[in-house]
Amino acid sequence: MAIPEIQLEAWSHQGPVATALKACASVRAALDAFDQWPDDVWLEPYLRGSYNNDTNISGDSDVDLVVQLNSTFRTNLSSEQKAAYKIRPATYPLRELRKDVRKAFTAYYGEFEVESKGNAIMVMTSFPPTAVIPALAYRRYPAAPRNGDDYAEGMIYYEFESKRWVVDYPKQHAEGVTAKQKATHGWFKPTVRVFKNIRWQLLEVGALNINDASSYFIECLLGNVPEGKFGPTYGDTVAESHDWLVQADMAPFKCLNGITPLFGTTPDCWSTKKALRFLAAVRALWKQWSQ
Repeated sequence: MAIPEIQLEAWSHQGPVATALKACASVRAALDAFDQWPDDVWLEPYLRGSYNNDTNISGDSDVDLVVQLNSTFRTNLSSEQKAAYKIRPATYPLRELRKDVRKAFTAYYGEFEVESKGNAIMVMTSFPPTAVIPALAYRRYPAAPRNGDDYAEGMIYYEFESKRWVVDYPKQHAEGVTAKQKATHGWFKPTVRVFKNIRWQLLEVGALNINDASSYFIECLLGNVPEGKFGPTYGDTVAESHDWLVQADMAPFKCLNGITPLFGTTPDCWSTKKALRFLAAVRALWKQWSQ
């Protein structure tokens, strides 16, 4: 006997979402109440991560929110291409956006409820702690763009610890999650939550290092599992997904955004070694429940 179906089914349940939505609405209200924004500033606050993708579990805490400036953007174009498409230099840089977002939060919540934490500005309210990432819109053009509108839109922010710019595609990721959920007839999101709960079990007993497998990477890993491996029970799904993954060539796997590779040598990628370590730990936990 492996992990009982009743336990897997319990792990498949989504964690609370109402407070996360309230936190998001509160942040929007704080930004709207601020009257010192420069002219023609277009801000788009939106949820990112597990709360946005319906894959959050009870153990998840911080709400991940992006405040994206769409009136300024960065691109991967050369200087010559920017000139050809008449892309003008930004007049409102990220450092100013970050400073003004913090001002807005301090004015709305009070100085002691706002603090900087890495790339995020933490808002500590009666809702769950909310990690707000000020970011710019990002336009990723193909190698030979057809015109100035031929791009994928993402977001870009500066990571202070590693001193580098980070590009992400949360909207495309959310679309990928939705598509996979539909293709698996509703099994994908609950299965992600099962694996995320397994991850917490492994972390609690010290069978997994927190840096080995993030929730995001696990979600993307499962996004590469064929639709036929999902259902008709959670036990079947976990076993079939695990067994397929350990035999698969994971090198070409992509993230759920369909743009970035899941595995590689850059800081934004996972390593196949860590993925296999996670899968081995899942297998070991599965066997422990059988004893």
